[in-house]
Amino acid sequence: MKKKFFMKNLLFFIVPVLIPVLILGLYVSYIMDNHVVTEINARNTYELISYASTIDSLMGELERLHTSLSTNPAMILSLKKMLSESKYGLSAEDYKTLNAIIDLLYASSNSNPYIESLYVYFNVSSDYFISSTNRLSDFNYFYDTDWYNIYQSYYDVPVNVWTEYRTINRYKVEKFPTRVLTIYRKIFSSGKKEPDGVLVLNVKANEVNKLLNSLSINPEKNIFVLDLQEPMVIFNNNRFTEDLAGLASFNSKDILDTNEAVFNYETDEGYYTINKIASSVYNWEYVSAIPYNTLYRVPLMLKRFTVFLISTAILISLAIAYYFANKNYEDIKNILNIIERASQGENLDRLPAAANDVYSYILHNIVKTFLENDYLQVQLSERKYHMRTLELLALQSQLNPHFLFNTIETIYWKVMALSGKPNEATQMIENISDILHYSLDSDDEMATLSKEIGITKSYLDIQSVRYKNQFNTVWDYSPEIKNIRVVKLLLQPLVENSIYHGIKPKDGYSLIRVKIRLIEGIVIITVTDTGIGMSRQHLSKVKDMLKTGEQESSEHIGLYNTNKRIKLTYGEQYGLHIRSKKNLGTAIIISIPAMQ
Repeated sequence: MKKKFFMKNLLFFIVPVLIPVLILGLYVSYIMDNHVVTEINARNTYELISYASTIDSLMGELERLHTSLSTNPAMILSLKKMLSESKYGLSAEDYKTLNAIIDLLYASSNSNPYIESLYVYFNVSSDYFISSTNRLSDFNYFYDTDWYNIYQSYYDVPVNVWTEYRTINRYKVEKFPTRVLTIYRKIFSSGKKEPDGVLVLNVKANEVNKLLNSLSINPEKNIFVLDLQEPMVIFNNNRFTEDLAGLASFNSKDILDTNEAVFNYETDEGYYTINKIASSVYNWEYVSAIPYNTLYRVPLMLKRFTVFLISTAILISLAIAYYFANKNYEDIKNILNIIERASQGENLDRLPAAANDVYSYILHNIVKTFLENDYLQVQLSERKYHMRTLELLALQSQLNPHFLFNTIETIYWKVMALSGKPNEATQMIENISDILHYSLDSDDEMATLSKEIGITKSYLDIQSVRYKNQFNTVWDYSPEIKNIRVVKLLLQPLVENSIYHGIKPKDGYSLIRVKIRLIEGIVIITVTDTGIGMSRQHLSKVKDMLKTGEQESSEHIGLYNTNKRIKLTYGEQYGLHIRSKKNLGTAIIISIPAMQ
């Protein structure tokens, strides 16, 4: 058994002994490999940023024009006014102003050799727009108008900027139309959701592709630009056309879906290292791709040399692993002895204050677990004690109300004996006894409306003695509702609220009206009083209490508890609603489903 245990631990410790050796053997190779790869990726990224900066600078004319219009509302208003009036003819002064604005807008675009044309269109005119090649232009006579239909198809689409390839025929007999990349950008006025118009930039795609060819230093580097909205290549150098674009396994969407800025992309011809950055102007990504073996030629040579070093390290580490396995056998044996003593409940030896190695760490955790188990046992005993105490308190709380009920019964017979006949005091005792008996009956949490009405009338009889000639109660209900079951003590808190908060503070006579209706399976209970009512501030405070379920004081506790019980019984969609006006009165409305 000892030999078998020793061999298992020997195999187990070979791996941790080898790991430092392997790390040491790989360290130099890793440092060189990582440094070279990082340097190469940084250089590629820097070159790509340079390409992107150049192209964005050339293509940024649309954004500069949009910024000019966005920051100059007066210019937009002038353009819209003159375009809307163009079909009736412009005055010499307006025409002069229009040309001045056009010169200002198109100052830089006319000198940009990569821009074919730039249009500005506002919805106020369906006949005219502004063109960098023809200034004020009429749709009926202009050679390029299909962009207008595309803008109309995107009018309600929640996209502000989009691109597409088009061809432009300046003349009907032109044999070689100009292929352009058209960039659309909607124009919005402040505070409006619908676009006021559109800016259209036509870019000479072939000229941009030639620019990418001139910028590229490495002849094996693929450079291209992807549109994120419509996954497609919008610009590229010649190498991309000859190399990556011709591979059947190449899919630009795979590159867009990858979140990393630098990663390896697998194709039929092997791996390519991809670098990509986002455009600072449009929803584009600039991408460079170089064959992996070409880009990392030097690091690959270093890896082959590293294999030789690791092979040598493995031989040395085997000898070291054998040595450490023998050395640590005694430590393993010590751990097993401690585990056995802990399982038998024996006291454990005092451990050092800190764990210096893996075995000390294991020993500390064994002792910690042993102590935690003892602590959990103590906690369990305390919780059992608390549960027993709560059970006794619950039994005591059941005895106290019955003692009160029996005491009231004794007082009733004592008053009857002293007076010799029923009187107002015995009637009040009978009423309070009925209410207590009704509320303490825990067999059923529900009761019929008939019983609810009876108990509420008993409560009102008691209050009518105290507040004699101060209020009267009117009941309005049909016999069909009497057998409907509702939660207990639903009506009593409502009339109590009317008495204590509406009628008691008022000088003079008041009226309480209790109305119960059954409408399409819903019981609607309305309790209205002609008391002092509530101010707007007080009413808002009560409504917030009922809505949030948070009670800050004992005021209106009957309403709070009743609303809470209704929601718990029937659901959150049901509850209590209150209306009130100062010096006019208060109405409380409850809507609950009818239950037989």
